[in-house]
Amino acid sequence: ELSELGKWVVKKYQEKYNEPPVYGALNGFANAVIFGQAIEKAQSTDPKAIIKALEEGTFTGWSAVPVTFPKEEGALWHNWSPPLMVLTYTAKDQPAAEAAVSYTLGE
Repeated sequence: ELSELGKWVVKKYQEKYNEPPVYGALNGFANAVIFGQAIEKAQSTDPKAIIKALEEGTFTGWSAVPVTFPKEEGALWHNWSPPLMVLTYTAKDQPAAEAAVSYTLGE
């Protein structure tokens, strides 16, 4: 499910490129927006203040699922947790919107 920001970026992307955004475009948008939110929360552009804000805050990206940066050990350390979708394409040049969702992580 899309957040309000997600709905906005999908609409703008569709208007500009005449096709729905791919997952990478949505994540690129979310990365920029979340850094902006972290800077606002930190009231600073100092890297240590931004890291602290990211570790302690909850942010909104393209997905309705809140974004956090848990301090977990191992491969998940400081990784954000948006839903991850694996799509199955069954035809050449098939749009992502028509591909079947094979697996979803994080919902």
